[in-house]
Amino acid sequence: MNINVKVKRRKDPGLVEIDEGDGNPVLYTRVWMGIVPPKGLEAGYCAVVGELFDDDPRQKPRPKILLDEGQSLNPKDFPNETVERYRDLFYTDIGDPLEDDDFISATKASNPTLHDLRGAAVALKDLYRVEMGIALPSEPPFTAFLRATEGLCIYDDAIDPAQYQSWFPTFTSIDHRMAIMDEVPMGEDEEYGRQLVETLLARNELHVNDHCKLFQNSHLAHPVRAVGLVCAAMQVWDWSYMVRDVQVSDGYEEIVSDEEIEEARAETAEEDAVRMWQAGLNPGFSEMEQKHLTSYLSGQ
Repeated sequence: MNINVKVKRRKDPGLVEIDEGDGNPVLYTRVWMGIVPPKGLEAGYCAVVGELFDDDPRQKPRPKILLDEGQSLNPKDFPNETVERYRDLFYTDIGDPLEDDDFISATKASNPTLHDLRGAAVALKDLYRVEMGIALPSEPPFTAFLRATEGLCIYDDAIDPAQYQSWFPTFTSIDHRMAIMDEVPMGEDEEYGRQLVETLLARNELHVNDHCKLFQNSHLAHPVRAVGLVCAAMQVWDWSYMVRDVQVSDGYEEIVSDEEIEEARAETAEEDAVRMWQAGLNPGFSEMEQKHLTSYLSGQ
């Protein structure tokens, strides 16, 4: 897990700017997370996949990158002070440290559980500001489990944000919540997802960050399953029309004259007044103005 990422959401529709710690920010149309539950001997897995923005308005496939992954919080990924402060998230104590000479503290990353997957998903959501998670259509109890995960999809408004900061090492804001989608077309077809991932890799349309070692482990099936879910979802829900609306800034503030500002304000006020009048509210029109509006709207 790369905790050095810096993420900004641009004003352009949907664009996400990510600096992975090398000082070279990259633009993405969307950054989603695929989450697969534990099955048999294989632990659960979550993957963050980003689709690259190429400023091409055509309806076409766009390259994707497996940005990050996780099964649990690994102490190797965090500074020592963070690990000590949130020690129970990283380690489990076996035995009594006051009585047992053979007391050990085992890392949870070596044998992750469903709760450890929950912690990894929360951390990745915070780090990458992920707004959409993709889950398996055939696992409604697992989807319900994710939607009920505090720090991932929900926060308790009665709890102070400072308290959440003491619970989650990557916490940023209670406003950063993730939605869960579990109705992905072809999402139940594991073989389709596997072939899709293999095809994208062969065509150089899917790249994998070097630190994503779980995905690179050929003995694990869940990483491919999770990445395949996201790629299938991005393939079905095309982003071309949003790309056409994007106007990438040159980095300089746009200069607008006072006259243009006043004109825009006047147009907005007029539109608001018409909506109020249509809703039966009185925005202060005179009788003559109301007759004019009635005549104008009836002629449309």
